[in-house]
Amino acid sequence: MKISSKRNKAKVCCYLPELDEKSADHLQHVSDLLRSISDRCDVFLIVTRSAGQTAPEFARLFHVNKFAFKPLRMFETLAVFLLARFLGYGAFYIHYSLWNALLARVVTCIAGGRVYQWHCHCGESNGEAGSRIMRKLHPLLKSASFRSSDFVVTASPSVARWYQEKYGLPGGKFVILPPYVSHTRFVHDLRTRDRSRNGRKHILFVHTLSKEKGAHHLRRIIPLVLESAPHSRFFVAGRGKYWDEISKLPNVTMCGAVPNSEMPRIYSDADLLIMPSEAEGAPHVLLEAMAMGVPFVATDVGGVAELVGESLSPFLVPPHNVEAFAGRVVELLNDRTLAEQMKRLGLERARAFTLERSANQFLAKIR
Repeated sequence: MKISSKRNKAKVCCYLPELDEKSADHLQHVSDLLRSISDRCDVFLIVTRSAGQTAPEFARLFHVNKFAFKPLRMFETLAVFLLARFLGYGAFYIHYSLWNALLARVVTCIAGGRVYQWHCHCGESNGEAGSRIMRKLHPLLKSASFRSSDFVVTASPSVARWYQEKYGLPGGKFVILPPYVSHTRFVHDLRTRDRSRNGRKHILFVHTLSKEKGAHHLRRIIPLVLESAPHSRFFVAGRGKYWDEISKLPNVTMCGAVPNSEMPRIYSDADLLIMPSEAEGAPHVLLEAMAMGVPFVATDVGGVAELVGESLSPFLVPPHNVEAFAGRVVELLNDRTLAEQMKRLGLERARAFTLERSANQFLAKIR
């Protein structure tokens, strides 16, 4: 365990699955949030995997799990949670970990405190991994974990309603923590100014190449778009089960998993973002694109409509409707005035989702 020199008033014990600045997932956003409150909050950070053993600057206390074998790791985490409670940490903020939320609940039942479990995913496909028994038990584990937590933290009222209906949870169980984007990293002025490219348009897909993110729809979307816009080029940032079939499609560049810290460079050269997801919460990908002035076409799932707002809702299409999705993409590629209007609306919308606003709400709700 590493100890830094920070001492602050509020005390929050936070669990993250991973700490790695080069990670391609969304956890960089959580680090941004914790960093922004570090002058007002005493953070005890616990992670399962870390790129280094040095405490991040925003953490007062820092622990990396030593055991890879899950049962031993669970006992280890339980012991560290008990230590955190003994040191005065009364709020346990658990990020996407059903088991660790249950462990934190054991500690708070013994010694007091509150468990806040972050979850923001309107779908069940995250339970597909593992054995057949675990896949069957996963919904039960999820329900038990949500019910045992004092609060389920999520990003929008529509996502909260989905959890409430799906798991029969009371409305008072939810804390809404709005999404945010770092306006110091994702800046419109970083966009490449030269858009000539002999008429070639760059279309970007950013996500895990999974069914829930609609990666399997690319095998139909890309050919349909190329029929009307043959000079378009698709850039796919992500890895997953559909890698091989997508890489064989025409006019496709596979970028692999891109660290979140490098995503501004990827957005800077994009004319359009596509997000044909079948399950979402409140995707940071859309916020980042809007903050960078990148128009988008996305599916209307989860909390996406609330995220983009009414002015941008015409650029959402029903899930699974590949023809309508491709048609909207072609329309934006061919209508420069429409694309510029969407760019302006997206920039305006993104300005409301500041890190400072979310950090203040985090501190107000999780103490």
